Amino acid sequence: MKIPSFLLAASMSFFASSSGFSTAPQEPSHSTISPEEISWLPGPASLPEGAQIAILQGDISAAAPFTFRVKFPAGYSIQPHFHPKDEALTVISGSLAVGFGEVFLTSDLISIPAGGFTFLPAQHAHYIMTKEETVVQINAFGPWGITYINPLDDPRNNSGE
Repeated sequence: MKIPSFLLAASMSFFASSSGFSTAPQEPSHSTISPEEISWLPGPASLPEGAQIAILQGDISAAAPFTFRVKFPAGYSIQPHFHPKDEALTVISGSLAVGFGEVFLTSDLISIPAGGFTFLPAQHAHYIMTKEETVVQINAFGPWGITYINPLDDPRNNSGE
């Protein structure tokens, strides 16, 4: 007796799911983080000293979605740079001044207040500055990276090593 292929496939699927074995990818689990639970760490060596980072979801070094926050102190700046992937940036607190282009021009800075949003396309040169402590949230698809327009602006090149 020949078993119809759709019936064979259905029975194999049932067996796989009922036995605990599954070839289907697992869905990500739900996670919720309250502000008090956020764990701040020193920023990566690719950012000027003083920034702090908190990974909320994902792995910024993997080819997958991630969410992280960066806390910048007052008077902080990052010289012109770009990222390899698109970034969606939301200002959580404080105010972030953003400029676009390969030269840092304070006259071209646009202030984004708390609750504001900006989209930064991949490979699009930009720079930032803060006047007060500012927290931003970045949502993107990894891996995350930063390339400075002028290599002398890259803190990794000035580490004294």
